[in-house]
Amino acid sequence: MSIDIEQENIIEHWTNFDDNQVVLVNLEDEQFLVEVDAGEIVNSANKNQFTEKLQSLISSTSFNKTDIVIDDLEEYKTLFSEEEISNLLNAAHDNTQIRWIIDKDALVQFFGPLYLANKHLVEPEKQTFFNEIFE
Repeated sequence: MSIDIEQENIIEHWTNFDDNQVVLVNLEDEQFLVEVDAGEIVNSANKNQFTEKLQSLISSTSFNKTDIVIDDLEEYKTLFSEEEISNLLNAAHDNTQIRWIIDKDALVQFFGPLYLANKHLVEPEKQTFFNEIFE
């Protein structure tokens, strides 16, 4: 399948924690994210594939749900915007269903790179908490 992307289709772009470029593209009323490393596409997704899961993690009401959603989101984490990362890190601190199990391997692997590359998004008092876990 071939898709023509014009400049007006590009909504936003940023550099992710792997130093790859992520481009948010609007095509036919849907939003797609494309991660590019050295001119090669290394990851892509329809934003709808993970938006609900992000909200589900942020508002998680159980440890089990947190574990399940983390597993579901792992493949998309390089596509997250700064706003999404900020919301996730705030939830990791503020939501006890995440905070109490954040030292589990799967959660450290998920949140660690997001935090270490985006400390500037976190309030200083929350940085102390995260530094103890991720540094």
